[in-house]
Amino acid sequence: MRVMIVEKPSMKRKMEAALGSEVKVVSSVGHIESLQDLEFYLQDHFQSGKKPFWRDLLQFLPFIPKDFRHMVTNKQVFGEIERALKNATEIILGADPDREGELIHRNILEIATENGSVSTDKITRIWLHSETAPEIKKAFEARKSYTEYEGYYKAAKTREIVDWLIGIQLTILYSVKYGTPGKPVSIGRVQTWLLAEIIKRFFENRDFKPEPFRTFTFLSKEGVAFQMVDEDDRIFKTTDLAEADKIAASLEGKNLTITSVKKKKFVEYAPSLYDLKALQKDAATRYGISPDDTLKHAQNLYEKYDLISYPRTDCSVLSEQEAKELRHAMNLIYRFDNYKPLVMAVKAQNPSLELNSKYIGKLEGHYAIIPVLSYDKNTVPVLSGGEKLIFDLIVKRFCATLLNPAKGDTTEFHGKIDDHLFLAKFKNYTDLGYLEFIKSDKKKASEDAELNNENKSVPDEEDKIISVSYKKNDSLLGHIEMKEDMTKPPKLFKDASLLTLMEKAHLQIKDPQLKKALKEADGIGTAATRASFPPLLMKRGYIIKTDDGNYIPTDLGIKLYDILPEELTIPDFSANLEQELSGFIKKKALKNETEIIAETEVFLKKVFEKIRRNNYVFNTNTTPIKKDYNKLSDKQRAVIEKNAPAEIKEALQNGDFVKCNQWIDEFFESMRNKNQPK
Repeated sequence: MRVMIVEKPSMKRKMEAALGSEVKVVSSVGHIESLQDLEFYLQDHFQSGKKPFWRDLLQFLPFIPKDFRHMVTNKQVFGEIERALKNATEIILGADPDREGELIHRNILEIATENGSVSTDKITRIWLHSETAPEIKKAFEARKSYTEYEGYYKAAKTREIVDWLIGIQLTILYSVKYGTPGKPVSIGRVQTWLLAEIIKRFFENRDFKPEPFRTFTFLSKEGVAFQMVDEDDRIFKTTDLAEADKIAASLEGKNLTITSVKKKKFVEYAPSLYDLKALQKDAATRYGISPDDTLKHAQNLYEKYDLISYPRTDCSVLSEQEAKELRHAMNLIYRFDNYKPLVMAVKAQNPSLELNSKYIGKLEGHYAIIPVLSYDKNTVPVLSGGEKLIFDLIVKRFCATLLNPAKGDTTEFHGKIDDHLFLAKFKNYTDLGYLEFIKSDKKKASEDAELNNENKSVPDEEDKIISVSYKKNDSLLGHIEMKEDMTKPPKLFKDASLLTLMEKAHLQIKDPQLKKALKEADGIGTAATRASFPPLLMKRGYIIKTDDGNYIPTDLGIKLYDILPEELTIPDFSANLEQELSGFIKKKALKNETEIIAETEVFLKKVFEKIRRNNYVFNTNTTPIKKDYNKLSDKQRAVIEKNAPAEIKEALQNGDFVKCNQWIDEFFESMRNKNQPK
């Protein structure tokens, strides 16, 4: 009997429908196993049947097991899989086509083998990107030996072990050293970096000193506004107010000379199909739905209602096979009365439902989130609340890709007064295309620019009819307007900008190889896990979410920040790990699993030694207590140099560390009171 292990019940149904009686399909529900607890490896040191306290375990840490073992966390589901495997003549591994999917069914296979439930040597792997019946059959016939995908398994297994070593052992260390009963101090590779970023941004925002700056506009007598720009066509700003007055005076009364006129037509296609992170960003920006709730709503639409494709995807394209099946999705959408006009508009513009090639590509995992291609129920559900809003986003984004692109033309007038450059831009739509039916989100995405410290470019004056016909060398009459504004601090993180931060973490890295590795890994965390970290940090009491959606640290979070392992507060640690893991998949590994684990052990020993020597003590309820007020850490010195009054800075110079420490205690206490939520 052929037995196939898949990752989730929905995939089991699709496999059974496509393959019939050729194979018995059994389903996991994601991870139903995990690495054994630390006490499993240290059980010989403790009384049998008695669970040791963390302070008892600490004496043996850091600890690297010789052989990492797994345990079952969902006995019912595993039992069903194991019973089927006992009679298998061939085991087909059919979890998701990525490294985490590879880990799930390999771990299940490992435990079943240890239990003596596997008697066949014939183990194959089906690598499936598309969930349509023809593609399932095709992938089934093309299945290979599971050893062909050893690189994915090694990468996933190594990631699992490294995160376990860091998360479990540093959490025990910090909890015993700094925690209180019932309130552990949680440390983890991803969550610790994210907490550090939230705190750093909070400090940057709070300590920002606004400065006045000035910009210049030449307003022609015909009413056209020319913005002064730099050589890269970015808005020119100056914080030198005296220099600004000189510029304004030098330009007063002078004509602007047109140096060039650039006209070109444009074609504006609908945005890409949704992957999970884009869906979460849009839901957060438009409706204030948290990324975690967006994922829950999408999971319901997928599992409970069978209305959309697999949502935990980081892919925004379809394969050519899905592109041929879009009529099924349109038929589903048409069954909702409120979408009938939209479906009719799509069919009027695109009767054959042909998808532009920009939305079709090579799949590395699951395809983009779209209305499901195989809905077979007699009725459609009545959606409400968040589920209705999320489904609406998905439907309209999908339909937009099948409508005609918007078209128009842009005109740029470049001008000059003396050595100062000016620019006026116009954008006119001649054919609204998809915009006639799908409201476009005109809010410009600014997260990337903020991470790159980019200046803003001159915005287009959209839909403003050009009533002038300036030509090169024309001399325009007009006047200069000087506007003063204040520089603004970096914005505190919200849900959407946190997702962008995690996705674009490579922008913070200087090393080109590490930057490339993290970019190829699509950032820190995965599409399926990123949304879980802010709620986790809030649950731990390290951050809060304000009424206006900003994330800020609590007093406890700030206390913890001062003693976090510095390696975990920057993205380089994760980038280095991703570089090693990608080597396994590309079959160009620079190090093996043992070497990577050994490096992790060196890191752990360094942190353990530092924390054990550290005399900085706090509990999770009170202000920090320092046993030795005659010492200052580098971070404490930096806080004083940036925030303290002159007398405290003088005390620092004179070596009066007691006075400095007392001021730091008062500083953090005042900050805690200031940051309490309304």
